[in-house]
Amino acid sequence: MGQVKHIFGIKQHVPRPFIKCVNGTFSEVFHGDVRGGDIAMGVTCMLVAIGLKQFKTVVTDWDKQDKDPAAVPRRVRVSRKLLWFVTTGRNALIVTVAALIAYALQSQNKDYLTLTGKMKSGFPPVGVPELHSTAPVNSTNLRPCTTCANANHSGIGDIMTDFGVGAISVPLIGLLELVAIAQAFARQNNYVIDPNQELFAIGIANIISAFFCSYPVTGSFSRTAVNAASGVRTPAAGLVTASVVLLAIGVATPLFRFIPVAALSAIIITAVLGMVNIKILVTLWKVKPTDLIPLIVAFAGTLFLGIEYGVILAVVVNVFYILYLQARPHFTWRATGDIVVLRVHGGLDFPSISYLRQILRGIEEEMANETMALSTVIFDWTCVMDVDYTVVLTLQDLNDELKRKDVSLVHVALEPPVEKVLLAGIPHFQSYATVEEAHSRMHVVNLTSDFHHETDRLLKSGATASTGGDDGL
Repeated sequence: MGQVKHIFGIKQHVPRPFIKCVNGTFSEVFHGDVRGGDIAMGVTCMLVAIGLKQFKTVVTDWDKQDKDPAAVPRRVRVSRKLLWFVTTGRNALIVTVAALIAYALQSQNKDYLTLTGKMKSGFPPVGVPELHSTAPVNSTNLRPCTTCANANHSGIGDIMTDFGVGAISVPLIGLLELVAIAQAFARQNNYVIDPNQELFAIGIANIISAFFCSYPVTGSFSRTAVNAASGVRTPAAGLVTASVVLLAIGVATPLFRFIPVAALSAIIITAVLGMVNIKILVTLWKVKPTDLIPLIVAFAGTLFLGIEYGVILAVVVNVFYILYLQARPHFTWRATGDIVVLRVHGGLDFPSISYLRQILRGIEEEMANETMALSTVIFDWTCVMDVDYTVVLTLQDLNDELKRKDVSLVHVALEPPVEKVLLAGIPHFQSYATVEEAHSRMHVVNLTSDFHHETDRLLKSGATASTGGDDGL
C-alpha cells in the first residue's frame, strides 16, 4: 500500500501502518494533490508488466507444443527466444523505457513526472566499524551525528543501552521476516529451503556489511517479489545484482535521476500482486480449518501493525496452538467385557499427562453408566516415542489409585526408550508385547469389540476430549 501514493504522484509523507497509509493516501487524493502524469505512467507500466507476464506463458507454451523442436525454422526459434528475453526482463525494460520518456520530457522542460532525482555517487568508506562515538549514528550518512549535543556514547555498552529491547527485538523480527519470505517463495516456486542455512547466510552478510557502512541486511518482500517476477531462479542473481549495484553507484548514478518513481512503484505492486493466493483459504478450510487461525492473525497483524509485528504475532499464536495440541493429545478406547484398551495418539509428557487422568475418569463414568464393571485397563503405547519423569510419577499414582478400586493397569507395545524410563521409575509393572497377548493373559477369549467410544463423548460425562476420529486399535 505504501507504493500507491507514488502512482498518484503524492509527495506528502504518508504513515507506514496500513490503516494510516490508506487514510493518508486517499485523503491526499480527495484533496486533489495528485499528478496526472504520474498516474498515466504508473497505470501504463502496470498494464504493460501484467501483459508481458501473461504473454510469457504463451511463449513458453509454444515451445511445449512443438513435437519436434529441430524441425522449427531458425528464424522462429530466434524470434521466440527474443520474445522470451523481453517478457522475462520486462521489469528492466519498463524502467529503461520509462526513464527514456522522462528524459525526453525533461529535455523539453516538461515537468509531468516525479523523478527519482539526484543521488550521491561513490562507494562508502571501508573500515573496522566503530563501537564508540561521541554522538549517535545518523542513519542518513552512517557517520557520527553532531546534531545532538547531549549524546555521549563511551562504548558498546552505552550503544546497547540506547537500543534497549530493540537490541533483541529488531534482529528477531528481521530473522522471522527473512524465514517467512523465504518459505513463501519456496512454496510458490516448488523448492525447499534450509532455515538454518538462511540464518547463517544473513549473519555472515551482516558481519561483512558492517565493514562497508551498510544498512542491516535482511529479507525484503517487495524486492524478492520483483526478483521472482523477473525470472530469477538461482543464487547467481545475487552476484549479478551486486555487480550492477557497484557499477551503478560508481558510474551510472547520474542516470538514475530520470527514472520515474511511478514506474518503480508499478513494478513493485504488480510483483507483489502475483503473490496473492485466494485459493489457499478454500484449501485450508477443506483440509484443516484451524490452520486458518494463524493465517488470519498474520494477515490482520501485517495490515494493522506492519509485516514485522504481524509475523511475530502469527508465530506466537501458532506456538500456543501447538502447545495446546501437545497438552490435549487424541485418545481412543474400546471395551471388551470388563477390559478397556486405551491408546494415545501423540506424545505423552508433562503438559498432557494430567489429561490422561481426565480421560480415565471419563471412561470409568461411561462404564458405570453402561452398568459394566471395570477390571483391567490396557494402555497401548504404540504411538508414544518418549516420556518424561512427570509421566512416571503420574502412572505410579494411577496404578495405586486403580489398585484401590481392584482394577489392574497393564502396558503393551512399549518402545525401548519408553520402557527404559518406566523400568527406572516403576520397578514392577505388567507389560506385554501386544494387546492380544495382554488379552490372553487376562483370560479373555472374545476379542470382538462390544462398542467404541470417541474421547469427545467424554465431554458429556465431565471430561474434556480432543477432536478426531477413532482409527481403530
